[in-house]
Amino acid sequence: MFPDFAAALLLIVGAYILRRREDSFRNAYVPSAFYLLLSLSTLYNFLPKEQNAGWAAVYAAACALTLAAECAAYKKCFDAFCEMYQNRDRGGYLAVAVYALCRTVGIAVSLLIYLTPEDTVSVTAAYFAWAAINIVVSTYLVYRFYLQKPKFH
Repeated sequence: MFPDFAAALLLIVGAYILRRREDSFRNAYVPSAFYLLLSLSTLYNFLPKEQNAGWAAVYAAACALTLAAECAAYKKCFDAFCEMYQNRDRGGYLAVAVYALCRTVGIAVSLLIYLTPEDTVSVTAAYFAWAAINIVVSTYLVYRFYLQKPKFH
């Protein structure tokens, strides 16, 4: 889960550096800071070995809060890029929504793995299918960021 922490740190540093060119990147600080703090909860696996629905709910809530802060930070960055290059949002909201949906499925698959460890074959297949889709969706999100720059139009 370290990539969540690293991504939040990169968002804060990137917003700080880009703020010199466009002041609207200042709006990305608060959601990025929440994302950074909430991503710390994913560094430790607090789920007990025995299946426990209560801890699964706590895990799901922590992941959902982290995802909400992450998507808010990404959306603020899209908005700031749009202001910096004086163009309207070219699919940024859609990219963030698709990314959030994909990550939500990933949280559900993680909970499925935790709650049904005896069904390893189908759960492992579901996890690897989700991982492949997540790679594509994450790449699409990054691509939408690059489309904000005028030289790509």
